[in-house]
Amino acid sequence: MTEIWVGLIFIVIVILIGMAVKLVRTVEIHGDEAGVHIRDRNIFHALISLILIPLSFLAFFIVSFILMILLLLLRPHVLIPIVNMCCRFLLLCSGVVWRIHGRENVDKNKSYVWMFNHQSILDIFVIGMIVPHYIVGVAAEYQFNLPVWGYVVRKWGNIPVSRKNTREAIKAIELAKNKLLDGASIMIAPEGQRTVDGKLCPFKKGAFHLAMGADGTILPVGIRGLFDVKRKTDWRFKPGWIDVTIGRPIPASEYKGMTVEELRDYVRERMLKLVGEV
Repeated sequence: MTEIWVGLIFIVIVILIGMAVKLVRTVEIHGDEAGVHIRDRNIFHALISLILIPLSFLAFFIVSFILMILLLLLRPHVLIPIVNMCCRFLLLCSGVVWRIHGRENVDKNKSYVWMFNHQSILDIFVIGMIVPHYIVGVAAEYQFNLPVWGYVVRKWGNIPVSRKNTREAIKAIELAKNKLLDGASIMIAPEGQRTVDGKLCPFKKGAFHLAMGADGTILPVGIRGLFDVKRKTDWRFKPGWIDVTIGRPIPASEYKGMTVEELRDYVRERMLKLVGEV
C-alpha cells in the first residue's frame, strides 16, 4: 500500500508541474494578446513560487533524509540509481522538466571529469539525474555545514573547496585528483560560481590542473534554461523546460601538449557551443 501511495503522490506532482509549465508558457506567449503586462507576469510567477518553494524544500529534505539513512547502511557506489531517481523527483518539485541529449557519449564503465556550466543552485541535481556511475563533487564548503545535507555530501565523499583561501582550494584539487586516479568520476563547475546574467562566466584554472594532473577524460555538459527557472539574483521559481547536452568526451590524448590556459580555452569554446552561445 505504501508503494501505491508514493506512486500516486509522484504522479500528482508530475501532473501539477506539467500544468504549471504549460500555464507559464501560455502567459509568456499569449500574455500581450490577453492584456497581461510585465507586472502581472511578475505577480503570477511570485504566486507560482509560493507553491514551488515549500514543495522543493520539502523534496530536498525528504531526499536528504533518504540518502542519509541509506549511507548509514550502504556504500555510495551502489546507490547511483536511487540518486538518479531522487534528483529527478527534486527537479520536478522545483518546476523543472527536461530534455537530455548526448547520452551515447557516456560510458558508465569509465571515469570522467564532468564539467558543467553553473547556471543555478539546481545544477548539481541535473548532473545527479544523468550520471550513471559513482561521482564525487568539488563543492562549496558551506554545504558541508548544513544540517542533514552536510552529512550526506561528506559521507558521499565530496570534497569541500574554499573560494576565499587559495591554499585550501589547491589542496581540494589535489584530493579530487587522487579520487580520479582511484577510479571515481569528478563533478566540477570550471566557472567556480553561478552566473548572474545567464552567460558563461570566465573559467578558473583549477579544474584543468585536476584533469591534466590525472590524465583524466573531460566530459563537458551544457545546461540551458535552468537560469530562467531559478537564478541566483531572484528568489522566485519559474517552471520551465531545460535542455541538457552531454558533449563528446575529451581524452588526455586530445589535449596532450597543451598548457593549462590552452586547455581551459579549448574546453570553454566547446561549452559555449553546448549552451548555444556560439
